[in-house]
Amino acid sequence: MGNDARTLVDIKDLRVSFFTPAGEVKAVRGVSWNLKEGETLGIVGESGSGKSVSVFALMGILQEPGRVIGGSVRFDGTDILSLKESQLQKIRGKDMSMIFQDPMTSLNPVYTVGNQIAETVMQHLGIKRKDAYKCAISSLSTVHIPNAEKRSKQYPHEYSGGMRQRAMIAMSLCCGPKLLIADEPTTALDVTIQAQILDLMKELKQSSNMSIVLITHDLGIITDICEKVIVMYGGKVVESSPMKELYKNPKHPYTLGLLNCLPRLMSDTNEPLRPIEGSPVDLLTPPAGCPFAPRCEQCMKICITHQPPEFEISENHFSACWLHAEDNLQEAAGNG
Repeated sequence: MGNDARTLVDIKDLRVSFFTPAGEVKAVRGVSWNLKEGETLGIVGESGSGKSVSVFALMGILQEPGRVIGGSVRFDGTDILSLKESQLQKIRGKDMSMIFQDPMTSLNPVYTVGNQIAETVMQHLGIKRKDAYKCAISSLSTVHIPNAEKRSKQYPHEYSGGMRQRAMIAMSLCCGPKLLIADEPTTALDVTIQAQILDLMKELKQSSNMSIVLITHDLGIITDICEKVIVMYGGKVVESSPMKELYKNPKHPYTLGLLNCLPRLMSDTNEPLRPIEGSPVDLLTPPAGCPFAPRCEQCMKICITHQPPEFEISENHFSACWLHAEDNLQEAAGNG
């Protein structure tokens, strides 16, 4: 994909809070990222890091007590945060679609799968039910569901977990969206089905100019799909980089911790995995400094008191860690 591709999503300094009886949970704290047409972005981090909440704001599906309290969200040049619900409904499902974690709770159990997909087509494309149903069958075929016409007449409980996820992808694709968001699309699936779903997404990416955002806690599943990745922790972006660069030269201690959690085929079979010690940060009372400081083996005094800025490691590779300030000072001294 060329550098002259048009920017489809532009999020700047996004802040989202949940106002609960216990207090304000600062779920997203100044997140910025963008996505070009035809590009695929991976958003990685532990549960509670703000991955899903940030894209819920983009989709306009934040529920009370969650509210966007600052920043801007633009999709295809449109200010999403300024739109009314009726205007958002015209965009959701047509121009941008989302695949949720659990397809069993996302599909309506009392309607056939074909009817549910056809309803989406009718609402957004304004075509008759007969033609919409043909589109539904075609979408099911696109995601490699065998005997698509027969399967379209079945109910969600008659599908396996992998097939339900494929049906959700079919529903997301039926109106030809510009953006597909996949929120942990392989969480409830076994490894073989996970691989099939990821291969399907890669195939869809190659066959269209659709942009994809893949949200996951596992750095291992996005290597073949995503061109760039952002790593989130404590409601903030701690590292952003082209995918290959991140694996070749990870810089933030949290990113290194995630990579150390992955099993390696070439490693000693007796070597244990290295978990990240400690617990995620409490976003009711977020720390004044780096959110990862309490769990970081290389924590310094400044990490506890001041949030680090983003340091440029290389082209399009940034890491928010005070260790890089030390590296920059040493480099400057060496060049002096």
